[in-house]
Amino acid sequence: MRGRRLRLWIAYGLLLAAITLVLFLALEGLSSLVFALRGARSQSEVSPYYYDLAPERRHAQYDEELGWVGIPNLHLPDLYGKDHYLRTDSRGFRTDHEVEDAVPQGKLRVVCSGDSFTFGQGVANDQTWCHLLSVLDKRLEAVNMGQRGYGVDQAFLWYMRDGRALDHDVHVFAFIGADFSRMRERSRRGYGKPVLSLRNGELVVENVPVPPVERPGPGSFSWIESLARRLRSVQLAQRLLDKARRLVESDTREVALEIFETLERVNRDKGSELVLLYLPVQWELEGTESRWRLWLESAAGDAGFRYVDLTPEMRGVSPEIAETFFIGRSESVDADDAGHYSADGHAWVAERLYDRITPLVTLPALHAR
Repeated sequence: MRGRRLRLWIAYGLLLAAITLVLFLALEGLSSLVFALRGARSQSEVSPYYYDLAPERRHAQYDEELGWVGIPNLHLPDLYGKDHYLRTDSRGFRTDHEVEDAVPQGKLRVVCSGDSFTFGQGVANDQTWCHLLSVLDKRLEAVNMGQRGYGVDQAFLWYMRDGRALDHDVHVFAFIGADFSRMRERSRRGYGKPVLSLRNGELVVENVPVPPVERPGPGSFSWIESLARRLRSVQLAQRLLDKARRLVESDTREVALEIFETLERVNRDKGSELVLLYLPVQWELEGTESRWRLWLESAAGDAGFRYVDLTPEMRGVSPEIAETFFIGRSESVDADDAGHYSADGHAWVAERLYDRITPLVTLPALHAR
């Protein structure tokens, strides 16, 4: 009898502990929901058009082949603050002058492809590392073909469509690690995008014409999407999904290698030198390694690409100085600009890249400043 009573007390204790745990988890989940709801609603009060919050819409427009491109002949004098301007030419390139097909007499032309770190998010036209190459050597004409949010695939497709027609002597194809993950996406920040795949060893463009992504109108429930992203369960599911995606990264790597090989052939046929450039982001300076960077280190060497990785050199800079290379977070800084290169960061990249290009491309005219 005593043993049976003891077992009952143990069962009651376990049941009480289970009920307490369930109630605690329910309360924790409800609290998470409440705070997420408040955050999502406050965001919706700022603007009822969630996709209108994508800063790209101030200077980019829909493109059925690329997803989005720069708006041509645009001038936004204070886009990133006082005198931090953006100007584009008739092709939508970020430049202060009209880019012609032919290289100006007495010049050597460098085309810079990439994402927002090449585009120069947060700084003025004349502060980007691409433009500063032409400041370091007046005989250089730099053409900035960076675009915010681009992955390796879109930067490649834009060059093949609009950049390959230009005569040029050097093509710097720049990227950060995240640009390879973006290759798997079919939309980004309210825009659809093309997707590249390999079929029988050939690059094939899918999801084109790129479907335009409709923006919710007044009275829509766009804040619900913001709410979903704030829920811990959704964040956990996203992490599990990200891990699952890594299982198919080998396909992305094969596509990336084919992109690089295609760029190598195209530039060789044009008499231009291709330079692949890895740009470090702030968190990589702490010693955390990007899996894409580790892969590139061996893949670029095995394939014989001209490859420049500025990560080791930037890691050698004192933390106090390296911190000035990036736009910090503050109330006066747009959240999307924070973490990108500052004017000092772009200047540092331009100087190191100029010095690294010289021996790589063996163009004597580049040696004298």
